[in-house]
Amino acid sequence: AIQFSSGSYYFFEASVTGLNPNQPVWVYTWNDSNKDFNYNVQAVGAAPASNQSCPGVTASGQACNLGAVGGSFTTPGGAGVACGGGSWGSNENTTFYSFTASATSASLLISGITCNSGTSGAAQFAVWTSCASIGSYGGGSGFLGCAVGTATLNLSPLTVGQTYYIVADGYAGNNCKWNFSGTGIALPIEMGEFSAVHMGRTVDLTWTTASEINNDYFTIQRTRDGVSFEDLGKVKGAGNSTSEISYTFKDEKPYSGVSYYRIKQTNYDGNYSYTELRTVSSQDLSLNIVPNPTNSDITLSYNLSKAETVIVKIFDNSGLLLLEKEIKSSKGQNLEFLDLSVVNNGVYHLMLITEKEVINKKFTKL
Repeated sequence: AIQFSSGSYYFFEASVTGLNPNQPVWVYTWNDSNKDFNYNVQAVGAAPASNQSCPGVTASGQACNLGAVGGSFTTPGGAGVACGGGSWGSNENTTFYSFTASATSASLLISGITCNSGTSGAAQFAVWTSCASIGSYGGGSGFLGCAVGTATLNLSPLTVGQTYYIVADGYAGNNCKWNFSGTGIALPIEMGEFSAVHMGRTVDLTWTTASEINNDYFTIQRTRDGVSFEDLGKVKGAGNSTSEISYTFKDEKPYSGVSYYRIKQTNYDGNYSYTELRTVSSQDLSLNIVPNPTNSDITLSYNLSKAETVIVKIFDNSGLLLLEKEIKSSKGQNLEFLDLSVVNNGVYHLMLITEKEVINKKFTKL
């Protein structure tokens, strides 16, 4: 403890292990007897919250309103403005998004709201024409409307190609998550599926975009600990698109053991956003084929981290599928006999597919 004129201040250090880099971590603080206090927190090994301020915002389909800055403004409720679904209450931890108008009128649907208080549909949203307009109301103020809870915001008039700003806040201090959808609006990029699959000697990454506006390029990043990221390469974006586009990247020299991948998407103006992390392990699945070479049949020996159904496929050198079998497997070591009486002599490729990995091995029948 260190004594100050205002009392005793105690400094603590807490460490947590075994965290999942794919999941957010909530930190709560409190004090005794309702005393006033200020404090600073430094998190080592934690990434800062995204979308923290209105200048330089990036769009996302889902976000959590933690730790945002620049959120102090007169609320609609405080200014006597009624929002769809009710009046805007308190305002804190505000998150900002941008979108580009693709029509002169638009609708913005907010759905899937979940909050840490256990309530659903409790969050507050408003739209303005610029960051400088936020907190202003009335004619010509740049305020386009607001909603409390799950609702649809009808926005008009809009200028096609102009950027607008969504202000989002958890009602009454709640920390919430939500989803956006709508018509007549286009987020700078709408990411679709993103997967990373271990293919034995490589990791194949695939991702899609539902739409793109000013999308310059993607950077593929890899990490062992979820903190320090390594850039593996770049893939050029489509720029502008309203149809689904698929992208691929192959990591030729993946880490041994567990690693994590994410995609960083960068716009022409330098703004960027990240996908969620995808976990890949080269140790969950080990496969042996015995005997190899064989003059009759083979037995597969493989180890799984959990019980699941795996798929075995055998191809010839031309890529023709000769055999496919589903195997209900247990956690730990598994042995599976394969009858090769219908397979001629030659060199073949065996593929073992689990929920998280794909491993390929060659074998020879004499």
